[in-house]
Amino acid sequence: MNVKLTAGALLLASQITSAWASPVENAPEPTVGVAAFLKALNSGGGKPIETLTPKEARAVLTGAQQGATLPPAQVSEKTITALGKPLKLTIVKPEHATGVLPVFMFFHGGGWVLGDFPTHERLVRDLVNESGAAAVFVNYEPSPEAHYPVAITQAYEATKWVAEHGAEIGVDGKRLALVGNSVGGNMVAAVALQAKQHKTPAIRYDVMLWPVTDAHFDDASYQQFANGYFLTRNMMKWFWDNYTTSDKIGITFWLLRCVPLRRNWPVYRQR
Repeated sequence: MNVKLTAGALLLASQITSAWASPVENAPEPTVGVAAFLKALNSGGGKPIETLTPKEARAVLTGAQQGATLPPAQVSEKTITALGKPLKLTIVKPEHATGVLPVFMFFHGGGWVLGDFPTHERLVRDLVNESGAAAVFVNYEPSPEAHYPVAITQAYEATKWVAEHGAEIGVDGKRLALVGNSVGGNMVAAVALQAKQHKTPAIRYDVMLWPVTDAHFDDASYQQFANGYFLTRNMMKWFWDNYTTSDKIGITFWLLRCVPLRRNWPVYRQR
């Protein structure tokens, strides 16, 4: 079976793993299509991601998604200042959109180590075209070049800038949502918590696509799905180890154990 690994394929692989993070006794079996997809992924050869350098691992992800067909859209850039440094925002709008649009921030996945706008461009364009809203893709600093909490602070600062200066890029900062996949989903929750703590900006919706919420590697799902589902237990440990050091953790790190989120977890889970 010839399966092309596009951005959607790799994102789906992450979704499968996170979606199956239920107790072992309730673990579902993969469908025929998913089983074939996983077989193609697992037979691809190559070294495990966690044995590569960050630069090598990034090249693998980039290479896997070359040649993807991109739907039409308007793409522009804006550079702001966050943490005293330039931070590039990539603005994506529907091809024929005019006027001031509602907007969502997009925080990309890739374990905080991998990924960028090109690796997620098709997904962002699809979301923009289907929703009719504009997207602001935050090109946050990856790990291990930058550790926690740099990425989530940059994401928050970018969100606050869009809320306050959206008119400069043709979007309505008062109609603002947060969207992210995998660790980007983690960043959605982290930015929402910061917005609550600082009482600004106002956020309409939080959309977490298969979010990463905990780094406890001995629970049932991590053991059950440690191997064979693309996103392995060892790979996740490698991502977390690159993202942070043991002396820099807080409320926006252990999201699953965060009291405000735990109180509303049934709602977040439904979203």
